[in-house]
Parts: sequence; structure tokens; C-alpha cells
Amino acid sequence: MIPNLPLIFGVGFAVKGNTELTESVVFAGEIQKNIERIKTHRQVIRFMNKRIHEGKEILNFLTEYLSYLNSEYQKKSDPLIFDQIQYFSKMLCKVLNLKII
Repeated sequence: MIPNLPLIFGVGFAVKGNTELTESVVFAGEIQKNIERIKTHRQVIRFMNKRIHEGKEILNFLTEYLSYLNSEYQKKSDPLIFDQIQYFSKMLCKVLNLKII
């Protein structure tokens, strides 16, 4: 029996070592999944921030252009300018998700 003890301890150590290795691999896999989720989350945040920035630019453009059209209409009372004001006002309402009354 004594010659078999090192073999038993060796097998026990190998099993324990493999279990720890397996747990380490599983843990590393979980960390990797979390890293991937975080990357995806950051990408979504970046995308949304970009969209919000683009949305602000669109709103700024529409409001500035409508202001310009309004001042031109005050000067000339041209029906074509009034049509443009209506068109861009509707577009601004769509961007803001407002209902036109």
C-alpha cells in the first residue's frame, strides 16, 4: 500500500489541479462575457450620444433656418417663403414628435 500512496496523492493533486484550472477557465470566461457586455454597452452609449448630438444639430439647423425664413417673410411677404416656413415647421414638429394642430 505504501507504494500506491504517492500515486493516490498524485491523482488527487491532478484532479484538484484540473478542478482549479477548470474553475479558472470558467471564471475567465465569465470575465470575458462581462467585458463583451461592457464593450457593447459602451458602444450603445457612444451611438446614442452621437445620435443625440446629430439631433441637436438638426434642431439647431431647423430653428435657425425657420428664424431666417420668418425674417425674410416679414420683409417680403412672399407666398413661396410662407410655404417653406410651413414645410420646415412640419419637419421640426416631426423631429420633436409634436402633433400639428
